[in-house]
Amino acid sequence: MDSLRANQRTIQDLQLQIASGNKYTKLSDNPSAISRSLTVQSAMNANSQYQSNTSNALTMLKHADSALQNVLDAAKSIRNLIIEAGDAALDSTQLKDITQQIEANKKIMLDNLNTKVAGQYLFGGTDTSTKPFIEKSDGSIEYQGTDDRLKYVLSESLLGDISFAGNDIVPENEDTYFICSHKVPLDWRWTGREEKVQITVGNRTLAVFIPEDWNDNDTSKTNKHSDEFSNEENIQSLNFSDENGYRDPNELSGISLEDLVSIINSSLEEQGADMLVNAYIEKDYDSGTQQLYLKSNTGEKVGITGWPDTDYMPTAATIVSRDLSDSDCDGWNEAGSKLTISTLDGSVTAATIEFVDEDEEETFDKDTNTFKIHEGSTPEQLAGKINAIEGIYARHSADGNSIIITAQRIGDLPADRLRVDEAQEALHYPSLVIKAEGGAGKIFNEFVDEDGEVVKDSVIIHHGERILDQSHIDIFDYLGMETATKSREFAPDEKLTVDDGTQLHWRVISGGRSVDMKLNSGEYTIEQLADRLRNAGSGWLEVTVEPGGHDVDDDWKRGTADFEKETKRIVMRGINGEQVIFLDMNEYNYADKMNLSTALRTDAYDDKKTSDTDDDYLGMGMKCVNFPSAPCVDDNVGVPMRVQMNCGMYYDINIKKADVVDKQTGFVDRGL
Repeated sequence: MDSLRANQRTIQDLQLQIASGNKYTKLSDNPSAISRSLTVQSAMNANSQYQSNTSNALTMLKHADSALQNVLDAAKSIRNLIIEAGDAALDSTQLKDITQQIEANKKIMLDNLNTKVAGQYLFGGTDTSTKPFIEKSDGSIEYQGTDDRLKYVLSESLLGDISFAGNDIVPENEDTYFICSHKVPLDWRWTGREEKVQITVGNRTLAVFIPEDWNDNDTSKTNKHSDEFSNEENIQSLNFSDENGYRDPNELSGISLEDLVSIINSSLEEQGADMLVNAYIEKDYDSGTQQLYLKSNTGEKVGITGWPDTDYMPTAATIVSRDLSDSDCDGWNEAGSKLTISTLDGSVTAATIEFVDEDEEETFDKDTNTFKIHEGSTPEQLAGKINAIEGIYARHSADGNSIIITAQRIGDLPADRLRVDEAQEALHYPSLVIKAEGGAGKIFNEFVDEDGEVVKDSVIIHHGERILDQSHIDIFDYLGMETATKSREFAPDEKLTVDDGTQLHWRVISGGRSVDMKLNSGEYTIEQLADRLRNAGSGWLEVTVEPGGHDVDDDWKRGTADFEKETKRIVMRGINGEQVIFLDMNEYNYADKMNLSTALRTDAYDDKKTSDTDDDYLGMGMKCVNFPSAPCVDDNVGVPMRVQMNCGMYYDINIKKADVVDKQTGFVDRGL
């Protein structure tokens, strides 16, 4: 009977499970199993909601992305229209049409900023029912939404933003960073060397090449040559290129501030970075001055670092004669001597200068391409004949005792002077071929041995390489806009000596971080100092040793010993454009000796009263800062001071006693 009753209960339970579709109907049937089932069901329901939220979030963000792209396109169109409107040649009808296009783009921006998805505004923050942007009667745009973003739960531990607030798109109090130059005259021009400039905006680095405006052709120098070479009456005075490889004063046109702005903005536009940063000029016609501004458009800090351009560039093949007035050169212009000039690539057809007797006429033979010149002619007269050869420049030296011959550059000049390929440019500079007969072999050192005996009858002179800029003056440093901290220039083997009994103690500050560096007496190379600084500021301080170009031994190619010596200097930059502050923390001033210190110091205070004056100190030294000390005065009341920058801006600061006085000693802490 017990078995029958048990079987009957089992049958009833199975029938109930079949009818309900559930294995258990009460928690008491199997508490553990039912608890696990409820947990799984809850997780499944939550995951379903997360999937729904993620799908909705993606939908809203896709619509937001599309709307913001339309806003950006309209903003670019307005920018281009404003630039177009600056054309003075436009008439009133054209300007009216531009105005209408600007208004149409403004409406596109407003419509997209008020985009709705499923009846909810995308850019109103948490207020999704109110139109976020409205146009006021004066034409300005006003934001009516909230400053908080709409959020969705995307997983158990992830709360995601799925919308934008209006202040994300059109911030009212956005930080603006810019760098301004010193004031310079309206006719200012830069005649320095070319350089590569790095402009940083946040964590982006942009490259701008600033060329030098130099043509190796001193137009103040002239030479004489004859067109017909039949008589002296046809002699003319012509300009020619001296091609001496040196930047003579009359060869420098210079770059104006407008040119500099155009170069910067064009380079930024090519890199797709013109929306991040731009350069512009503000002119003050009353004072006759102007200032250059470099402004960040992203709310991020902007930085400028100039580097010398150390790339090789070709220069024309040039040969310089001996001092032809020297007795060792006697006979260089005797009758029967010949000088034949051409180029290795055939761009200049071989032409011969032949010295003839006085009774023979100076003529030009077109069939043999030969110029005849009287024996005993001067270097100036010889240069005149050579200068008549197409594709060849020639001149005589200032003292009239030597000649300089140069193969002219062939082909068109580069269309874009900012994009010059060295290898391709070298193809435009042919090698010079000189052949000599008779006494003409004494004209050039290349033909004679150490004893002055002529041992060669021909030489080939290949194109040279530009003398590189070793000791560099940065254009933006000159303008007061350089943000990198740079040392003075060091010779390659020069060392900083920390004297016995002294200690080098520097403090470097950048981006809210600071580090102290101390070195005992000894000698330190510039590389060793850079390594110590780099290790001390690892992760937030970039330290580089700026090279001074190539080994100076290479300059023998220029045939001169008058070249710049190689130099090096330390360059320090903070991350993301942060300023680097560099301080001497003791009286030995080793940072000052390296021109690294960014602080201004007063003269030392002299408390020994070695002067008969009533002053307690000598020179401009500051004895003390008198803080308010009355019992009723708050200790937070400070001493106001004004700090003026060299670009004309100034800042008012307030030095509080608590900020600089050591609480234990009661004295001013030098470190603070």
